[in-house]
Amino acid sequence: MEYTELSAYDLPAGTVTSWTPRADAGRWLQDPRELSPGHEAHLRDSEPGSWIGSVLRVPGPYEPEPLRRAIHAWMSRHEVLRTTVTRDAGQGWRRVTAPAEAVAIRDLVVGDLTTDQVTALLPSLLADVSPTAWPHCVLASVVPAAPDPDSDSDPEPERADHFVLAFGADHSVMDAYSQLLWFEEIVSLYDAARQGVPDAELRTLEVGSHVDFSAEDRKLAMTLAADGEPVRRWLDFLGPEATFPGTARGSPVRPATTPRPPARRRPGPTGSPPRTRPTT
Repeated sequence: MEYTELSAYDLPAGTVTSWTPRADAGRWLQDPRELSPGHEAHLRDSEPGSWIGSVLRVPGPYEPEPLRRAIHAWMSRHEVLRTTVTRDAGQGWRRVTAPAEAVAIRDLVVGDLTTDQVTALLPSLLADVSPTAWPHCVLASVVPAAPDPDSDSDPEPERADHFVLAFGADHSVMDAYSQLLWFEEIVSLYDAARQGVPDAELRTLEVGSHVDFSAEDRKLAMTLAADGEPVRRWLDFLGPEATFPGTARGSPVRPATTPRPPARRRPGPTGSPPRTRPTT
């Protein structure tokens, strides 16, 4: 998989609107399902700006209300987008979840911007997401500006028949694999909303809950021991000089009882050829 930095993506000039989920404070419910070890590690080690996102060119005309309904249906389907964490009395993390009916999607028209202004603004709109503050996913749309009737250049024939939709999501609620599923799903929901499909039908989808998976992942992790069979198998497979991939020098594989070295800082943004939809 190859990524294009958002700053390198060819965004159009046009009308920018932010789309932000909201839920009243009193609608959040205590959720007994525990966080996965990976989620806890993310809360501990993540740095500002550690989010994932995409930009999608949506075919068809821009209609604000169907888009609102599509975004709400998407968040209703996926429980992980409606859950967050709070600190408990012991300063540990506890999960709270909002029901789908408690979530509203608020839009704010930012204004008509040039290409340079859109390129500068969009990352700041999406970068507000964090591991500890909901919403963990926000969106923004860009409706391309109408061609200048006095211009001598030929306008693109499809210019008025598409718009751009972008999102930024914290890694606690999305990874690269689930990111790929978003493209097809959000376009399908938008098309259905434009055709007048009722909200109840838009939200209907047999999809597993990542919140349930996190609780099961936690239970499984609690059964592991440094000298247990699964750990021994991995150490045998990786070899005596085993290192974790993707680090500058490699971090030796250590038993759970060995103190963990300080977390390595994330590298800064790097550009790559614009072959895929952009993320940060």
